[in-house]
Order: sequence, then C-alpha cells, then structure tokens
Amino acid sequence: MQWTKEMDNILAISLYDSLSQGLKTDKDWKPQAYQAAVDYLAKSLSVNVTKEQVKNKVRQWRKHFSIISEIKSHQSGFPWDEEKKMIVITADNMSAWKDYVQENGKANVYANRPIERWDDIVMLCGTDRATGEGAETFEDADEAMVGEDENDVEYPIPPAAPPTQPSTSSTIESHQKKRRKDPLVAIVGDIASSLKEYMNLKKKPSGQEIYEVVSTVLGLSQQEIFKAVQLLLNGDPEQFYLLKSLPDDKKYDWLAFLLSSVKNFSIDYGPLSVL
Repeated sequence: MQWTKEMDNILAISLYDSLSQGLKTDKDWKPQAYQAAVDYLAKSLSVNVTKEQVKNKVRQWRKHFSIISEIKSHQSGFPWDEEKKMIVITADNMSAWKDYVQENGKANVYANRPIERWDDIVMLCGTDRATGEGAETFEDADEAMVGEDENDVEYPIPPAAPPTQPSTSSTIESHQKKRRKDPLVAIVGDIASSLKEYMNLKKKPSGQEIYEVVSTVLGLSQQEIFKAVQLLLNGDPEQFYLLKSLPDDKKYDWLAFLLSSVKNFSIDYGPLSVL
C-alpha cells in the first residue's frame, strides 16, 4: 500500500488528539494511540491499515527527527532553511559536509532535501527518548527516506557566492560561537515553535471561517450548509480542521458523516435532505 500525504494529515491529527489525551510516554505512544490512528484513517479516508503500519510510519518520522537534529547540532553549523525545512549544503560548506559524511555516510541523503511535515515531526516525536531498540542511527537514513516522495527529485547544490573576505578575527569568533552552541537549543526552539503552531491550530474557528470552507463543498443545499456550519461551530475544532485538510472529493463524505449523527438528518447516496 502506498502511504499518501492525505494519510499523513489524518495520522498527524489523530496523534495530536492522542497527545492531548495523555496517550504518549517519554519513549513511545501508548497502544491506544496507535489504534485510534488506525480507526481514524479508516473513518476519514476509508483505508485499512494495521497498527504495525502506523508504528512504522511513526518510526520513520522519529528517524528523521533524530538524524536531522544531530546534523543541526554539529559543530560545523550546517545551516537549516526554516522555510523549506531542509539542511542547506552549498559550495561554501561542501568540504565540511564531505568530512561529516565520511563519518556518517548515509547522512548525505538529507543534503538540500526538504523534510515533509517537519513541524509536526518535531512536535510529535521531539520528546521521545530513543534508547536501545528504538534508537535511530545514520544506518536508518536510507530506510527513512524510502517512500517519502513518489518521484525522486534532485536538489542541486548551488555555486558558491563571491567571497567576502572576512577578517581573520571575525572568522575565528564565528567558529568559536558555533562550537559553543548548545545542541539542545535548536531542538528546544523547534519544539517551542511547533507547540505554538499546534496551539494556534486548536483555536476555535470563527463562523465566517467555517462558512467559507463549508460553502465550497459540492452537493450541499444552502440549508444544509448552515446546519453544517452550526455543527462545526459548536463541535470539536479538530472536526473543522480535518475538513480543511481533506481533498475536495472527501469533504462531502466527512460532512455527511458528521451530519448523520445529528437528529432530523438522514444520509443518502444523493445530497443531504432535511426530514
């Protein structure tokens, strides 16, 4: 089975919900969290996966976090593009990168390659204590990258910028600062940033915001749109954010599922109808 980006969306939403319910330990998610993800995927996308398949996907995210964090904290100070979510390797730092890859051969797959859902990975996997069997190493790097993109895309290394001839003292000072940098600072910063984004995600949406999304769903009458808006406005915010994340051809089915639980509504193969 091909794991899709839509499945990633649903899995992340399910894990955030499990996180809020305390279904995560320092080392791993509790069995209830994995089962909830299985059920949520089946309900939202009509896909049948096993708990082991969900665990494998979470392990893949955990590997990305562990390996990227180690690269970011290295004393060579390989830059991180926060917008593209990737380690930036240019001609300027190529020599240091080659030295690093010699010691950690499979780290090379992360050069100039965006990491899908990095902010979610930081939030959902950043506090895991990888020890023993769960510890991630560079030997896992290739495996972690398998299946991340349906098409392999090369991210070329751009040519070096013209040298600016920095002074010797400023260059030494810059390297000293990089060596003094606490590796945990970058990781904690990532977690704090993702936590802020997660809290924003949990904010209750406005009626206008809900209406703008629901009114674009094909197959709903105006009255049914108002009913759906009322339901989402008074319900769990995650129901609305899931609606936003679903592809257009799944939005109607999700609203039909929600409205089917509301008294005085019945669901047919055609449009929703008021009894």
